[in-house]
Amino acid sequence: MPPAERAKLVLEAQVAALKAGADDKLAATFDSSAVVLARVGYALNESDLAKQVASINPHDTIKDIKVTKTAVGGNADAVWFVAELAITKDVAEPESKPETRTETVRASELLTASSQWKVVAAAFSQPRELRKSRPIAAMPGASAPGALSGLLADPTKAAASLSTDPAVAAIGVGENDFATGSDAAKKILETFKDKTITADSVREVRDAKWGFVQATLESPPDKGSNPYRFTGQLIAIPNPDGTWQVVAVHYLGL
Repeated sequence: MPPAERAKLVLEAQVAALKAGADDKLAATFDSSAVVLARVGYALNESDLAKQVASINPHDTIKDIKVTKTAVGGNADAVWFVAELAITKDVAEPESKPETRTETVRASELLTASSQWKVVAAAFSQPRELRKSRPIAAMPGASAPGALSGLLADPTKAAASLSTDPAVAAIGVGENDFATGSDAAKKILETFKDKTITADSVREVRDAKWGFVQATLESPPDKGSNPYRFTGQLIAIPNPDGTWQVVAVHYLGL
């Protein structure tokens, strides 16, 4: 099956689960070992997983979800994809006039042959600028950092390691920070070039055919005591010489 078809099957199942608010059906698209980034890291048994992924508040009701952008790359061993979703919802906050809103949620995901084409890593975010924060929850299944952690914490190095695949992608924290293709992806990564980033709690998994890292990240503040805290995910494919070509980078504001 072509990579685009594999990605389509997964994304359609996820959209259907999000519309229904069905945590079990959403979790079924992931490998049992997967951690889902939705601002912070969530295990698959997290209550209200669908609401976390779709950024749905207790007084929101989803009306519709449309996939507005996608890019897919991969091979016989691994498929990565990014997508942008337009989620329309009815909002009925107490003591407020009910309204209908459409909000953007962006996704980056990796599925692999070894997981029977289940998703092994995923990140979902809304455009949300970085902010100063107290410490956030550690990454579930945290591990020792490796080569991919270094790339995630250094967007300049990540940009230099980008694949030439047309589906290479970068997702940032700004309103328009969704890019595919190496040139456009580099421009997203350049927005972080003046920040010193430290990977705090890291979950890095490397296979002979693919790899990814998910991490909590922080950057020193310009003023005040608390650093800027955020999370990130990087997906990469190994080169024959043991180095890595980056195929997707995703930074998530809290």
